[in-house]
Amino acid sequence: MNRYIESETVELKEKYTDTICKEIVAFLNGEGGKIIIGVKDSGEIVGVQKIDETLRKISDVITRQIEPNPQEEIKTELQFSEQGTLILLNIAKGIQNIYCQKKYGFSSAGCSIRIGTTCHEMTQEQIKIRYE
Repeated sequence: MNRYIESETVELKEKYTDTICKEIVAFLNGEGGKIIIGVKDSGEIVGVQKIDETLRKISDVITRQIEPNPQEEIKTELQFSEQGTLILLNIAKGIQNIYCQKKYGFSSAGCSIRIGTTCHEMTQEQIKIRYE
């Protein structure tokens, strides 16, 4: 039986990818959640190979690629098992009204929200309401 299942509050990633920025923003704009790196979509644990490198990349995303800065809302931890080491990002619901990926700004492409098990771009109306 699989230990991990994706849900509205859990995102599974086999390895670090650049889409993590969009996913962090989606959790910040939603109800918060957890990203678990080192687990396939099937729930199988594969572990993270380059832990230090991956943690540095995640830190860069959090401190340089998201606006406003969400450092206080995100806690990173390592989880060890026989199958491998996992990186868990515990993301609280954002304390600001809206967050975006800096490279896209406060546009639909930059502002995402978690709905079910996927990230969706926010509409201009949703962005406007939150921005005001």
